[in-house]
Amino acid sequence: MWQALAAIGGTIYSAQQAKKRANEQMAFQERMSNSAVQRQMQDMRSAGINPILAGKYGGASSPAGAMAQTPDFGGAVMKGAQIQQAVNTAKKLATDNAIANELLKQEKLNTKMYNKTGLSPVEAKHTFLNIMGSEQYKKSKEAVSNMETSAKGLAENIRQFINKRKMDMFLNKSKQIYKGKKYYDDAIMRGMRKK
Repeated sequence: MWQALAAIGGTIYSAQQAKKRANEQMAFQERMSNSAVQRQMQDMRSAGINPILAGKYGGASSPAGAMAQTPDFGGAVMKGAQIQQAVNTAKKLATDNAIANELLKQEKLNTKMYNKTGLSPVEAKHTFLNIMGSEQYKKSKEAVSNMETSAKGLAENIRQFINKRKMDMFLNKSKQIYKGKKYYDDAIMRGMRKK
């Protein structure tokens, strides 16, 4: 999309430049044509010839001039876009080639397996040993998952037990402190009564 817009913009710019150069060229030719007699008379005076003779010869020649070529900016943008398209196509072909090589490599492995076992890869998937291996894998995975769950449960039980034990120890210590304080207070009170 942007290539098309750039090409249109480049073409418009090229057209503007060509028009500008054509206008400059026409102005130059008009200037030369309008001053032909004056230039020829000046040349005759410089050469020491009677300038009246300029009317007989019709004035100095008017040069045609030259117009510079305006580059085709739109075409340049389109060529750049075509080059980018070619690069993208080459990259895609390289990717497709790598995929094809990988598929060929896989097919060679399948052929090698077939020659060795007499089974295609699809058939090998459904052999007794492969199915049993898959079942064992599933069971071992489930066992590990169950062990993880059991271990987490056991860890939680231990944590709760330790917290409960800490709480019991705290309560017992609090009771002992309270009893000791009570005995101390009672002793103080008894001592005060005796006095």
